[in-house]
Amino acid sequence: MTFLESGLQLVGLFCFFASNPQISTLGWMRFVGSTGATVVMIGCLLGNQEVRRVYFPQGVFTRSEASTIASSSVERRDARLLVRQGLSAMASDLSVQLGITAGIYLAGVRYGVGQMYQLSAILAAFPQYGIAWVYGVCLAFRIQGSQHLGAGNFAAFRRTFVVCLMCVGMLAVTSVSTLWPFRDSMSYGLAGNACEYASESGCVPVFEGVFGGPEQAGLQEAPWLVFLVAMVAQCFYRVFKAGMYACLDWDFMLKASVGVVLVGSIPAFVIAVLVIDTSTALLVAMFIPFAGLGGAYALRIAHNIKNLGGPRSGRSSAHEILLAHSASSVV
Repeated sequence: MTFLESGLQLVGLFCFFASNPQISTLGWMRFVGSTGATVVMIGCLLGNQEVRRVYFPQGVFTRSEASTIASSSVERRDARLLVRQGLSAMASDLSVQLGITAGIYLAGVRYGVGQMYQLSAILAAFPQYGIAWVYGVCLAFRIQGSQHLGAGNFAAFRRTFVVCLMCVGMLAVTSVSTLWPFRDSMSYGLAGNACEYASESGCVPVFEGVFGGPEQAGLQEAPWLVFLVAMVAQCFYRVFKAGMYACLDWDFMLKASVGVVLVGSIPAFVIAVLVIDTSTALLVAMFIPFAGLGGAYALRIAHNIKNLGGPRSGRSSAHEILLAHSASSVV
C-alpha cells in the first residue's frame, strides 16, 4: 500500500505539479494518493474469502433479524467501552502535551521572544537526535506484545519487553554520548537563525534571550543538559507507554495521567515561574509529566508482568473483556 500511495503521488508530481507548481496541487496529490491506497486496501480485505468468513459470516451488508436483536445490546456496550478506552489512552498524550504547550507560551509571556525561541529550538531537536529512533521499537512492541498476551504466551511477552527496554536504553546512551561532546556547535546550529536579530539594535534583546543574557542561561549552557535528560525520559516514557498499550491497561493510564498533572506538572510550573523564575526551570517543568508517567507505567508493567500466569492471569480488565467478547462472538 505504501508503494501504491507513493506511486500515485509521483504520477501526480510529474503529470500535474510540474505544469502547475502550486501548494494546492501538492495537497490534492497527497489526498488522492492516500484515498486511492485506502480504497484498494478495503477492496483487498473484502475480496479475501477468509476475512469475509471470519468477520462477516452473514455477508458484508446483510444481517439476520435475530442476530441484530441479540447483538444490539452487546454493540452498545462495546461502543461505550471503546469510547472510554480511547479517551483514557488520549489522556496520557494530553497530559504531556499540555505541559509542553503551557511552557512555550509561559516562556513567551514571562521572559520574551528570545526564551520562547530557545525552548522551541530544543523541542525541534528532539525527533532528529533521539526520539525518532525509538518510535519503530515502540510500535512493534504494541502490536507484538498484545498478540503475545492474547495468545497467553506470557514468557514471550516478558522477553519482548526486556528486549525493547534494552534497545531503547542503548539508543538513549548512544544519543547522549554522541551529542554531549558537540553540544556547543549543535546548540549554535539550532539557533543560527537568531543571529539575524543581532543586525539591528532593537532586536538585540531577542538575540541575548537565545544565546544567554544578564539573567537567563544560553541555549548552549544549562538548557542543553536539560535537553539530554529530557530526551532520555521521553525515550523510556514511550516504551513504557507502549507496554501499557500492549496490556490494554487504559484505566490505569487515565488515573496516572490525571494524577501526574495535578501532583507533578502544576506544582512544577508554579515553582519554576514563581520561585526559581528562569526559563531553564520552566524547561524542566515541561518534561516532569514524561518522567512521572514513565515511572508510573514502569511500576504498573512490572506489577502486570509479575502476575502473568497467576490466578488472575495478570491481564488488565480491558484485555479480559475483549478476549471474552471475542470468544462469545466465535460461539
